Amino acid sequence: MVSFRDPGRPDTPAAPAGENPAVEPGEKIAPVTYLRGAGHTPEPARTGARSGADSWFGSDPEPAAEPTTSGSSSESERAPGARSAPRKRAAGHLRAVGRDGAVKGATAGINHVEQDDDEPVEQIADPEAVESLLVRKLARRSLSEAEVLAFAVQEGLTAAQANTILDRLRDLGYVDDRALAEQLKHSLSERKGQSKAVVARAMSGRSIDRDIITEVLDDIEQDDELGVATELARKRASQMSGLDKQTLERRLTGFLARRGYPGNIVREAIAPVLTGRSSSPSSTVRFR
Repeated sequence: MVSFRDPGRPDTPAAPAGENPAVEPGEKIAPVTYLRGAGHTPEPARTGARSGADSWFGSDPEPAAEPTTSGSSSESERAPGARSAPRKRAAGHLRAVGRDGAVKGATAGINHVEQDDDEPVEQIADPEAVESLLVRKLARRSLSEAEVLAFAVQEGLTAAQANTILDRLRDLGYVDDRALAEQLKHSLSERKGQSKAVVARAMSGRSIDRDIITEVLDDIEQDDELGVATELARKRASQMSGLDKQTLERRLTGFLARRGYPGNIVREAIAPVLTGRSSSPSSTVRFR
């Protein structure tokens, strides 16, 4: 910038640092009010070491700070290290009973919850909703007491809440481990011909108490198992009339063993079936 001086006007001394040379002595400057929301570039700091000419026409000014606008949502405009507060769902919107029996989030428009690593978000389950799900399941299939407790805890209930629901379902007659054991005995032993050992394993797999299993299966004697195994062997042998004695024996042994019968019962069960059976296979082909 080039400055011109009026030859008829005497030189004026440079204004001291920090003063505006355009203001006459004794005059006051009205305070500057910045508009709300508008960007503001702070005036570079001036040091007393600079002369008045340097302050106004001197070296290149220092770069101004980047303007910041309060309320901006851009991540790049946030202060370093700043972190937004975690957003959590309201507890009243966290549960809804679905058609498939699952407790699902029902808050529209929220896909996830942002949280700090050391601040887990607790999913609060509704005991009434979980109990309704259990009643629906029990209407389709019998459940043991242990299975009811496991389902309730899996859905988010505490152990105390799960036991409260179990007591209520037991009082209503919806849950009965002894009745379930009797059902398994009838289905597996009497209808399908499974051995006592197989039925006991099935009951244990449903987490039925050992004392109940022993009491329910106590009336199954070894003679009863032998009679069931013998009847199964006869029915099976009638479907394999074309086999020789050795092949039939091997097939019947595997058939009864897969149903859990011990070796001594298997041998006794197939012995009368093999009596009179020829060692050579019978041929159904005739020649003229």
